[in-house]
Amino acid sequence: MCCLVRLGPEWGLYSTLFGTVSSAETKAAADEKAKAVSGVKSVEDSLQVVRAAKQDTVAAKDDDVEDLVEAALGKQDDLKAAKIDVDEESGVARLTGTVPSQADRLRAALLTRTTSGVRAVKDGLRVEQD
Repeated sequence: MCCLVRLGPEWGLYSTLFGTVSSAETKAAADEKAKAVSGVKSVEDSLQVVRAAKQDTVAAKDDDVEDLVEAALGKQDDLKAAKIDVDEESGVARLTGTVPSQADRLRAALLTRTTSGVRAVKDGLRVEQD
């Protein structure tokens, strides 16, 4: 399980939970703990429940899909200036970092979504401010 905390435009903290947990109870507990953090205005819960017996298999497939996404993004000359981090869990790819333009942001999300094994994209990319 991972947690991304970001400072929002309204000067509040926004937390994003993503990855896998072994039960619905664990998912609910993580959500409650994130909401209880001082200053957090909202929590986006993208956790997926995967039985413990299947987590190793899912993690191995996640690594392969993450590598495919990174390779696809790396082949794009127009995205070379971008600083994109990719995290993939259970078919959901999360993009974070910065890109030079809105067009680059959309291109990265589209390339990621069309990569084999990706079912959904969570776009956390930011456009660089000059």
